[in-house]
Amino acid sequence: AAVVFLGGRYRPGSMRTVATALRVWCRFLDDQGLRRGLAPAVPAVSVRRVRSVVALPAASVQTLVDSPDPGTAIGRRNTAMLLLAARTGLRPSDIAGLRLGDIDWRGASITVVQHKTATVLRLPLLADVGAAIADYLLHGRPTGTGDDHVFLRAQAPHVGLSASDLHHIAAAAFASTPTAA
Repeated sequence: AAVVFLGGRYRPGSMRTVATALRVWCRFLDDQGLRRGLAPAVPAVSVRRVRSVVALPAASVQTLVDSPDPGTAIGRRNTAMLLLAARTGLRPSDIAGLRLGDIDWRGASITVVQHKTATVLRLPLLADVGAAIADYLLHGRPTGTGDDHVFLRAQAPHVGLSASDLHHIAAAAFASTPTAA
């Protein structure tokens, strides 16, 4: 009766927690010899979490990619990073970890070892992505650094960015483009 009563008031995820606690309580009563056979009466609640994937229209993605100022070094870097994310689907940690040696310009490919899964991934270097990265490397990336990350901090020390830096770059792009939100 308690499961039926609570089931009408709780969401499925919460109900799973309630059913588990109720089952533990019933086992306790059984172990103490106070009430036998109640635990099997509590139904198992299976909850499958379903997340919807938000996909932006192509025009909104382009607006986001175009939002950084292409006349500045930071704008060139951010454009290249956003375009790489939009076209390849790479995780922020993989983009931040991208090294100069990971790009095969002649073979038009990018090879990365994914940070999360340690899977080697070989992706095509699309023309627009390659052009944006090349523009950043030639006209925006700080020179004279010993760091071989593709994307570097604009201010000293010129070291590779972190995944959270890319998160902030993407958040700023979303904030500056009302049509993408």
